[in-house]
Amino acid sequence: MSGRDLVTVGIFTVILAVINVVCNMIGAFGPEVQPFGAVVAVIVNGIPFALFIRRVHGFGLVTITATLLSLISGLAGDAFVGVPIAFVLGLIADLVIRSGGYRDAGRTILGYGIFGIYPVGSLLPLLFMRDDIIARYAQNSDPEWARRFSDFLSTPMVLAMIVILFVASLIGGWLGQRVLRTYFSRAGL
Repeated sequence: MSGRDLVTVGIFTVILAVINVVCNMIGAFGPEVQPFGAVVAVIVNGIPFALFIRRVHGFGLVTITATLLSLISGLAGDAFVGVPIAFVLGLIADLVIRSGGYRDAGRTILGYGIFGIYPVGSLLPLLFMRDDIIARYAQNSDPEWARRFSDFLSTPMVLAMIVILFVASLIGGWLGQRVLRTYFSRAGL
């Protein structure tokens, strides 16, 4: 892992974080659509992630990226319990991508599928401390919005989000590989 690799991690982490913020703005339309901002984000982020993997080949860089993205989410108001979850998912994704030599498209797609689950870490407190979380949301924003958010993100829906994010990440990973092959490879990247 070189200094150049760490700079690349920083650049791509910022790109992924900006896409996350833009896609999650959909939450302004209501709490029922807010979780799907993460779904859109993992699909769109499949493109820069594919380019990221093309540029770096050091083990641990995906883990660092996932952890940093979760830390950014925590600083923006999400639960910090997502950080260790992102670390573990990033580590698993790193192992999968490394097993393909950082060049195997199928392993990169699967690795991104695992990586893309990390946003659910911020929802996990709803499984264990729902009342506290909803009370905090109600205090910091509209109480009606917080109630609707709680009603929509029931325990089965939080668990379903894991599957939804995994499938969306596989789609994003496939899209990223396709764009990489079609456009970036022709450009010599």
